[in-house]
Amino acid sequence: MSSITKRIFSDKMFLPSSIILYNVKRLHIIKLKNRLSSLSSVKYNNTGNANSSTILSRIGFESYYRIRSNIESLIQDMSKRPLPRLDYDFLMKYIPATNNKFSPNQKYIMNIQYMNMLLVMTCQQLDLIQKIPYIVLLNPKIELTHSLYLKTLQSLLSFNYPYDLYDQEKMRMIMEQFLNDHEDTLLTLSTGLQEVLEHNSKFNNNINYESLITQFLNKHLLIRIKMKLIATHYLRLMEQENNNNNLSGDGFQKQVGILDSQVNVNKLIKHNFDFVIDMCHLQYDPTLLPELTITSINAEREETNQKNKDITVPMVPIIFEYIMTEILKNSIRASIENSIKLKKLSGPLNSQININIYKERKDYSNEIIVKISDQGGGIKPSIEPHIFDYSYTTLNNKHIRKRKSSDNKSDISEEDSNLFGDIQPTNNNIAGMGFGLPLCKLYLKLFGGKLEIQNLYGYGTNAYLTIPLPQWYK
Repeated sequence: MSSITKRIFSDKMFLPSSIILYNVKRLHIIKLKNRLSSLSSVKYNNTGNANSSTILSRIGFESYYRIRSNIESLIQDMSKRPLPRLDYDFLMKYIPATNNKFSPNQKYIMNIQYMNMLLVMTCQQLDLIQKIPYIVLLNPKIELTHSLYLKTLQSLLSFNYPYDLYDQEKMRMIMEQFLNDHEDTLLTLSTGLQEVLEHNSKFNNNINYESLITQFLNKHLLIRIKMKLIATHYLRLMEQENNNNNLSGDGFQKQVGILDSQVNVNKLIKHNFDFVIDMCHLQYDPTLLPELTITSINAEREETNQKNKDITVPMVPIIFEYIMTEILKNSIRASIENSIKLKKLSGPLNSQININIYKERKDYSNEIIVKISDQGGGIKPSIEPHIFDYSYTTLNNKHIRKRKSSDNKSDISEEDSNLFGDIQPTNNNIAGMGFGLPLCKLYLKLFGGKLEIQNLYGYGTNAYLTIPLPQWYK
């Protein structure tokens, strides 16, 4: 950090004990907040900052430059700070000590760590965006994403350390504000990146924008996932406190934040399938919809002749639901497409979605494997190498075209659907896989899992999800 930065941000902002010190003068915070607002072309309505222009006009060019330099130095410094690994152990780190209630010291230390992590990751996002070519950052939609993270940084810097760390309502509000601000941002970002690719493809230059965008998205989306998981986990922990319904018969918590110790995998898959099918009913002929078959294979129960019973394991259900929804949207849509073709050739066909759940013995493999098989005709050989490729989905961002059939239901064209949008269940749209499969891989990678696709072109596709379970489950 520069000497100027030290005047505004203490070098001891992160002590070994992770305690954040608040020794910044209020005037400097106001200047920083106003500077953050002025950095962006997007203006936010900040109540209480009506005199921001007046303040900035009075501080002069030199002070204005120093404030800007201080912010840039802060972003550079904080983005390099180490972070704990986000895994099952981290999710289990904070559990109510007694009587299903956190002690004041537990809450204080937890608040410190979560605020630190959000601040570091916000700076990581800003650092990533600022390192992309300037011509890319000039795109209004990408600048909007940049502005949004500046707003998040402004919100975090406005936190009154250390006093607000004792205020649970303020902690809750800042976490909810972050989730609300970043709820539906992927579509805006992807549209901006698509515009950049289309614009720069017209010029013959030596910059490989596809490669740059892929590298950027791999890092940006992983940090985004972590930030949203952290904020959601914190809010769930606060909701579960003092909730006696969250206690099992032996006094242990059924849920710890976003981690659920008793997830019925069969029921959750059936729920996701029904959700996607409900969307299909609004667009497609019901006679074309596939049927679902779930088979459970639990190695521990095979020895006791309890075959095909539901499998219950600890996992993060919101992640599993996201992944299953994406895979099923792909499989069901492919099945409908294939049924339309076969219906024209040989009459109606009742296609199947077959899902097998494998659970090995705990002493052999502490994981479950979910196999999703469809009869959707498989993936075209020309497309298969690119199914996890952001640049491919960007360059082929063709929206699905509906065709009205005789019964006024919508068929789908053979064009590739928009794979670069975000999952938006409220849109009732079976197309639009979003960052889809790449995001699924990132979610699984976060907890040591993997996603593999087996293509049987002309028949269908098999998707294999390998999901590690917490070590304490052994």
